[in-house]
Amino acid sequence: MAEINSTNEKVKFRRTNYKQDNIWEKQYEPGNRERTCKLKEYPTAAEIIEAWHEGVSKARRMARMVGMLGKDNSC
Repeated sequence: MAEINSTNEKVKFRRTNYKQDNIWEKQYEPGNRERTCKLKEYPTAAEIIEAWHEGVSKARRMARMVGMLGKDNSC
């Protein structure tokens, strides 16, 4: 949120910390602020499915490492 607030002058967010300052703005010089991600670029359906399967596989490996097994003794 702080990055969006400091890189887009049209958007104004309410300040919630007691000092009323934006830490993101203090990190960089005023002319040296760049976005770290492109919020309008989305992954394709195939990339989402691939990431999902990779996450499931990683979770299963981690569960096996700590001895977790399912109802049928598989993970």
